[in-house]
Amino acid sequence: MEDLLACSSDHSTYCERAKAANLGFQNNTSGVASDKDCLHRLDNDTLLQIFDKLRPQGYLRSLSVTCKWVRTSCAPTLFSECSVKSKELSSGRSHFLPESLWYYVRTLRLNEYFLRLNASRDWVTGLWGFPPAESREDIKMEKEALALESRAGSFLEEALKHLPSLHTVIVDNESMMATTGPDKAGIPLPVILAILSVPQVQCFKVSGYLYHPVDPSPARRRLALSNLTSFIYDIPIFRMQPRTFSSEGALLNLIIPALRLSLEKLVLPVENAPLQKMYMEEWPSLRVLTLYGQRRTVVKPCIPYITILARMPKLQSLNLFFANPWNIDPQAIWPQGFSMSFPWPELQQLTVTQPHAGDVLWAHLPESLRTLSLRCWPRHWEQEALRRPYRYLSPLHQAEVHWHTPLLSSSDMLHILQQCQTPFLDHLDIEYQIDNQEAALLQHISSVFPLLKVLKISRYQHPAIMMLPLTDIVNALVPLKAICTLYLYADELPSYFCVGKQEVASCNDLLVQDLTRNMSKTLEVIYVSFGHHLQRDWREFKIIRALCNNTKSDIMFTVEHCADSVLGLLSVL
Repeated sequence: MEDLLACSSDHSTYCERAKAANLGFQNNTSGVASDKDCLHRLDNDTLLQIFDKLRPQGYLRSLSVTCKWVRTSCAPTLFSECSVKSKELSSGRSHFLPESLWYYVRTLRLNEYFLRLNASRDWVTGLWGFPPAESREDIKMEKEALALESRAGSFLEEALKHLPSLHTVIVDNESMMATTGPDKAGIPLPVILAILSVPQVQCFKVSGYLYHPVDPSPARRRLALSNLTSFIYDIPIFRMQPRTFSSEGALLNLIIPALRLSLEKLVLPVENAPLQKMYMEEWPSLRVLTLYGQRRTVVKPCIPYITILARMPKLQSLNLFFANPWNIDPQAIWPQGFSMSFPWPELQQLTVTQPHAGDVLWAHLPESLRTLSLRCWPRHWEQEALRRPYRYLSPLHQAEVHWHTPLLSSSDMLHILQQCQTPFLDHLDIEYQIDNQEAALLQHISSVFPLLKVLKISRYQHPAIMMLPLTDIVNALVPLKAICTLYLYADELPSYFCVGKQEVASCNDLLVQDLTRNMSKTLEVIYVSFGHHLQRDWREFKIIRALCNNTKSDIMFTVEHCADSVLGLLSVL
C-alpha cells in the first residue's frame, strides 16, 4: 500500500511541477521537432524524470543555463529542495530564499545551528558546576536571546506560508556535543511551533537535538498545528548525557498527541517519547512507528508495549530498536498473562530487538506480515567493536551508556519461528548464538517460509559447540526457490582460512562459488562477512548465470566480486 501511495504521490508531484514550469509540450502541434527542440518531443513525466536523474549528479544546473526555455523547465526540479542557514532566520528576508523561487520549493532544509545564547551559556555553567549568573548584563542577554528566537519564529511562520508547494521541512543541527558554542543547542520553541503551524507542511524531520536540556518546559496550551503526516526525530545514538530530560519530554508530550489524528509516520527516541499519552489516545491514521534508544520502564505499574501501542489499528510497520541496559533483562512486548486481541491486523513489517523467547507476540503475528527482524541492537558484533577504544575513546564510554546484547540461542530462535504463522514472509533477519539446534532452525526456515526473497543470518560461536560448516548452512537453504539476496555473517573464520587479508579475500571468493552453486536460480547477490580482526566488512558478490551451448540444461555459473562495504553502525532510519 505504501508503494502504491508513493507512486501516486510521485505522479501528482510530476504533474504539479510540470504545471509550475509551464512546459506545455502538448502545444507543439507542428508534428515536426527540429534538432534544436528535441526535448519538446518528450512528454512531461519523462522530461521531469530526466531532470531528477541529473540533479543529484550536479548536471542539471549546467543544463539549465543553456537557454531560457530549458531554464524555466528545470526550475521546479532544480529548486525543489533549498537550504537556508538557521542562524540567519532572525535577520529576516534579506538572508532567506529569493522570492522568485518560492513557488518551486517542496523541501526546505534549515542547516547549521540556531542562535541560542541563553541555552548554551546555562549549559556550560551547569557543566562546570557554577550557578547561572543573574547580573543585569546576563538578564539583558537573556532578553536579547528570547527576542532573537521569537523574531526567527515569527519570520519563518510568515515566510513558509508563502511557499505554496512546500511539503517537507528538515532541520539539520546534528552535533555530538551541544557545549561548544552559543549556536549549537537545539531548536527554539517559537521555530518549532512556527513550522508545525504551516498548513501545507506534511513532513517535519529533525536531525540532531530537537530541544536543549536547559530550555524551559513549554507551558500547556492549545496548539494550532497543521495536518502533519510525518514526524521524524533522528538524534545521535551516542549522544552526551542526559538522554532523558523533562523539558523535551514535556514538549513531545504537548505536540505529538496534538498530531495524532493526521500522523501516518512517527519516528522518536524512546527516552523522551510520550508513551503514556500514546497509551491513552487513539491513533487512527498511523501506519509507521519507529521507537529507538535505551529501553525504559514506562509507567507505574509497568504496562507492556503491546498495551501502550494497542490503539493504532492501521499500523503496517512497527520497529522497536531498544538497547538493553546492563541491569535489565530483555522484556517481552506481549508478556504472558495479558489477554487481548492482536491490535495490528494490517501489520507488514516488524522489528523487535533483544527478542524474548517467551513473548506471546510471536503466536499472534498476522499472515499479512512480510518482513520480520529479530536481532540485537546494537548488533552483537557492533557492541563488541564499540567497546574497543582503538585510537579513540569508545563511543559507549563517551556517551556514558552501559548496554549489553544478550544473544538468543538457535534453539530459542527456532522456538520463536515455530510459533509464527506467517507463510508469506519475504524478508527475514535473525541473529543468534549457535547450539545443537542450528541445523533444525535452518531447515525450519526453508520449509515454513518458502517465499523468502531476502535472508540475513548473523551467527556467533559458542565456545563449547562445533560450528556447522557454511556449506551445510547453505545446503539447508537450497529449498528456498524465491531467494534473491543472502547475507551470511559469522564471528569466526572457518578453520581452513588463512590468516592474511589477501588469503581471506581469496578464500571468500572460492567459498561463495561453492556456497551458491546449488542455490536457487533466483539468487542474485550474496554478502559474506567474518568477524576477523583484519576484516569486518561485507563482501558483495553478484551471481552471473548464462546459457552455455545454447541449451537451458547447461548453464555457465560464475561469481563476480562487486564491492566491499563497511558494516554500517546502528542503522535505524
